[in-house]
Amino acid sequence: MKNKLYLFLFVFFPMLVLAQARQLVQGRVVSDDIGVDDLLIINNTAETETRTDSYGNFSIKAKTGDLLVLSSHKIEEKKIRYTPDLVKNGVIIINVKMAVTELEEVVVYKNNKLTPEALGLVPEGQKQYTQAERKVFTATNGIDGIVNAITGRTKMLKKAAEYEKKSTLMEKIDYIYTEEEIMKEFKVPEEYVRGFIFYIVEDAEFAKAMKAKNNTMAKFLMKDLAVEYLLKLRDGK
Repeated sequence: MKNKLYLFLFVFFPMLVLAQARQLVQGRVVSDDIGVDDLLIINNTAETETRTDSYGNFSIKAKTGDLLVLSSHKIEEKKIRYTPDLVKNGVIIINVKMAVTELEEVVVYKNNKLTPEALGLVPEGQKQYTQAERKVFTATNGIDGIVNAITGRTKMLKKAAEYEKKSTLMEKIDYIYTEEEIMKEFKVPEEYVRGFIFYIVEDAEFAKAMKAKNNTMAKFLMKDLAVEYLLKLRDGK
């Protein structure tokens, strides 16, 4: 009877400890399917934190019941209670809403005496352009590009383009390998296969090989990246 009890404890106690231990969680924060960068991810329960990278990806240790808090001036603060069923294909996808900044009301009073010359904006007697002429001047001098850069629109478009490239690359990987093949050939556990794909598309050399359709080189790089990825999982990084 004692032997059976010892056997039970020997087999199930480590499993119980493992279930209570925090595991490394791979995740991505998105808004309208676009990754949100530089967000603070806080495990409020464990008192640890990390930040999303330029594509919204992050990794943090968590266990069932931990409270995760997402915070930034760019988004509406979000809190979620972590459970393993939130993880789909090795990755937890968290959708957030971008923060809306309200502008103070501006009242404009009509005053015929207020002219560009009177305000000192242009020298007196300088030629005044019509609206159509101003549009032509703006277009030919590339002002739109400067305005876009200032407002951040260009940055957002570039980020969207990069995200599209990553998504296309992931689709190519899915076309070449099934999840079962990745598990068998690269020894990646089933629950981390999707996280592994997220990991390798960030590698510039791998992306270059895939773009060149050099599947031999891509496969070679995947083996090294798989070793790196599994070591990170083991070390909890």
